[in-house]
Amino acid sequence: MKRKYTQGYRDEWEQDPSFKSWLCKSKVNTTSAHCKACNCEVLSRVASLKEYMATSKHIKNMKGYSGISQIDTIFKTSTISEEVKKAEISIVAALVEHNIPFRVMDHVSEVISRAFHDSEIAKRFSCRRTKSAAIAYNVLGNNFEEKMLAELRPRPENETERSPVFSLIIDESTDVSTTKVLAVAVKYYSEKLQSPQTKFLCMVDLKGDTAQDLFDSLTCALSEKNLIIANLIGFAADTTNVMFGERSSVVSKIKNYSTSVNRSKFKNAFPSYTKHVPGHKRSNDIGIIKR
Repeated sequence: MKRKYTQGYRDEWEQDPSFKSWLCKSKVNTTSAHCKACNCEVLSRVASLKEYMATSKHIKNMKGYSGISQIDTIFKTSTISEEVKKAEISIVAALVEHNIPFRVMDHVSEVISRAFHDSEIAKRFSCRRTKSAAIAYNVLGNNFEEKMLAELRPRPENETERSPVFSLIIDESTDVSTTKVLAVAVKYYSEKLQSPQTKFLCMVDLKGDTAQDLFDSLTCALSEKNLIIANLIGFAADTTNVMFGERSSVVSKIKNYSTSVNRSKFKNAFPSYTKHVPGHKRSNDIGIIKR
């Protein structure tokens, strides 16, 4: 009588491109193969494995199967390059927070690599002044600006939450290229942080120095950030006719532009520049601060 031969499972099959994503050794029967996509046993023969690959059941299950378990995805470890990026961003954030010049990174970057020579992250750390500035402006700046604007932008009409209100502080200046600019800061109440916040909003190039030029530049800057001047409840600027004139000034144009404001209550609400209207309390009053 001819002896029956039983094929055993071979580990090298898992290296075959056709099998490696779904094939493994069976835990039930050590001589059988197991399909991870279909969760079933398969006969340990190359011919049988190829026949099983062509079945409709296997083809259907393989469409949504990546070969990576959810646990592997959740606890995926960060690569060294990702950790280096995190370290560079953290260092640049510290520079910005403490107002330290970017040029110090020309020295600090080398110190970090030498001082922590046993760390693979420190060895790959390379962040000098140019890269530090790029991270601050293009990564950190954009991220924090978007978070700020998310709290300032008007809410959709179908939402029950009221639209946020804010106050503006503006001042004219001239940069190193003799271009006239308008610096704009915003003050508002942060629902997330539960406290008033005063932050830089933007710097706008001016095409002229008349009240209309200033007002147009201001409203254009707000529009680009999807903010509306109708939600303005406080305004501060230096005491000039262009800002606070009776007939044609930035303030008078804000009155005419904002239809939701009670014009009769548009008044000098504060005795000093430092006492500013908090943005967390909805009111028909626009506070005006003269410096």
